[in-house]
Amino acid sequence: RSLLTAIVIILITSQHSYAQKKKKNPLINSGEIINAGVELHDKGKYKEAIVEYLKIPQSDTNYSRVLHELILSYYNDSNFVAAEKYAKYGMEHFPENSTDWLALLADVYDDTKRTPEALKAYDTILVQKPYDYLTHFNKGVSLFRAERYDEAALCFQKCVMINPYYTSGHY
Repeated sequence: RSLLTAIVIILITSQHSYAQKKKKNPLINSGEIINAGVELHDKGKYKEAIVEYLKIPQSDTNYSRVLHELILSYYNDSNFVAAEKYAKYGMEHFPENSTDWLALLADVYDDTKRTPEALKAYDTILVQKPYDYLTHFNKGVSLFRAERYDEAALCFQKCVMINPYYTSGHY
């Protein structure tokens, strides 16, 4: 009787493992793929980095990190439409990182000359993180581009008061 039970168990498990192989759904190491993508991104190979990031499925536990890297690569590749799309997806599906998504969105808005949207995003971040020197700096850049120099100067002053070692804030 135990021999019959063992044979049945072996048949069931072998069919299950065969079904997994047949699906062509291999396990991936998303950490390695992300690292490869970051390396490509750092070399300025944004399109190649994007191809790497897109290999990782949305169900992966690292997908929030993938989204962040994907948005950066699309942004640096000047594909602002895709960067905005993925940032909004991140806000919807990973609200715990809302300030990160908003910062990325604000940069997209600023570079696409949507200053009111950018300023609103920066202000939303500053409500949650009032001592975020980089957000003060980026808001200042946005205001400077809009030729609102006095307001921009105040943002740069706040930036360097919070972090006097941030050299860009002094310029």
